[in-house]
Amino acid sequence: MKLGNNTFLKNLKKDNLPENNILFWDTSLLVAAIIHHEQSDMRKAAIDFIDRLVKERTHVAFSSILIDEFIYVSTINELKKSQGTKSQAKKALERKDNLVIMPHIKDIENNMVALNNIISKFGTRLRLIIPNEAGIVTKALELQCKYRLDRADSIHIATMLFGLQRDIGCFDRHDFCKVDGINIWCKY
Repeated sequence: MKLGNNTFLKNLKKDNLPENNILFWDTSLLVAAIIHHEQSDMRKAAIDFIDRLVKERTHVAFSSILIDEFIYVSTINELKKSQGTKSQAKKALERKDNLVIMPHIKDIENNMVALNNIISKFGTRLRLIIPNEAGIVTKALELQCKYRLDRADSIHIATMLFGLQRDIGCFDRHDFCKVDGINIWCKY
C-alpha cells in the first residue's frame, strides 16, 4: 500500500529486507510486544515481527529516546490499572504520588526486563544512537513544525534520517506516515 512517498506496511521476506538490512525502531513496536494484552492481535503481530527480524538476522537501530519513551508509557500503563484512566495516571505521576506509584514499581521493572530481553536477542546487530548531534536536533525541530509531530517521534525520525536510513519498524501509522521518504515496516 502506497501512501504519499512512503511505502507502508512492507512485508519482511527473505528477498525483501530493509535497505542495508538495517531497520530503525520506534517505541510503538516494543510497547505493542510487551505492554499490550497477551491475547491482543497487535501484541501477537509485534512479537511475530520481532522474531522474524531476529531469524532474518536484521540489524536494528534506535534512538536513545526510545528507552525514555518506553519507561514513560510503561509507567502510565501500570498506573492506569489502579487510577482508572490515562489522565488520572498522568496526574499521579506528575504529583509524584508515591502511594500510587510504589505498588507498580515491580511491574514497571518487569516491563524493562522484557524490553532488555528483546533488545538482547539482536546482540551485535543492535545500534543505539544518542541524538546529540546538532543536525539531529535541528532536523527534529523542522519535523515537529512541518508535520506537527510530537517531540519523541520527531527525534526518532530525525535520528533515522541523519543516519541516512529510511526504514522504520513501528505501529504508529498516524504520525510516521505523514513524513515523506520513509518506509514503514510492520504487518499490523
